[in-house]
Amino acid sequence: MKDQDVLSDGKTVWNIAKDIKEVQVTENEKDGSTIGPSNLFNFYQQGYKYVLMEDEKIVRQGKTEMAKVIELAPLDTKTNYFKIKLRVNKNNHIQDVTIFDKSGNRYTYAIESLYIGKHFDDSMFKFSKEKYKGI
Repeated sequence: MKDQDVLSDGKTVWNIAKDIKEVQVTENEKDGSTIGPSNLFNFYQQGYKYVLMEDEKIVRQGKTEMAKVIELAPLDTKTNYFKIKLRVNKNNHIQDVTIFDKSGNRYTYAIESLYIGKHFDDSMFKFSKEKYKGI
């Protein structure tokens, strides 16, 4: 969402609501059933049934291309979601992940930029009062 940033260093998650000038700080959940920034690229490796669906068109950086679509269903029926749609672009990178929860909501994590093999300063992944003044 445009008024929300989520930062995580793998231990702590900062959910920053810019519109109400609030930050929620929580511990990163390690239970594997929660999908978020810390496990977005490997959550699907176990605990799911897979079905390969028809390819879909995606628009990326103003260009239309085809993406492979994989639907996942959790083996654990007690999770709060019943389906996950994973779309993989032509470079075999995750384009986006849509989570369908049992209350009827959908949550999408879209990967806009991917930097493989790059080093980033640890401070990029932590909340900073200087960067978010007034929050």
